[in-house]
Amino acid sequence: MNHDTSNAPRPWYREPMMALVLGLPLMSVVAGFSLLGIAIHAGGADAIPQEVRRTGKAQVGDIAADAHAQALGLRAQLRVDRGTGAVVLDFVEGDAPGDARLELRLVHPTAAAGDIEVPLVRHNAGYIGRMEATRRHDWKVVLSPADGQWRLIARLAADADGVRLHPALTDS
Repeated sequence: MNHDTSNAPRPWYREPMMALVLGLPLMSVVAGFSLLGIAIHAGGADAIPQEVRRTGKAQVGDIAADAHAQALGLRAQLRVDRGTGAVVLDFVEGDAPGDARLELRLVHPTAAAGDIEVPLVRHNAGYIGRMEATRRHDWKVVLSPADGQWRLIARLAADADGVRLHPALTDS
């Protein structure tokens, strides 16, 4: 009694082709719901915290503050102590403003809710403040007075202790 089952048909769930027939559409559905969850969780906030005017399909930003900073010839050096979170700002070019306070914004690269505002107060010839000591990514740095008349920007790398701020209309 030899029972040869080599020619007997296999059940449908043991067919390798059925893994493709059912697996690929199932993976597409799971990927679609995953992307939907990410999109809902991320929200619709712009990553750019600048006020813009939409004209047709173009976005037009206000560069008056950048032009004013360039006309004043302002440049500043920002130093951050990563251990304590102490922030020191000195103007290296142009006339240092006489404001008692300046606003330093650390703009999160992707989530506006992660932005950090650091008030800087006048101290001797410069300004000082304190921020959260931990930084895990690069930040866009925006410095301006409370009235927003001028603005300096820079990119602060996660591992950097300082950066030079400049008007947005310049290359350096």
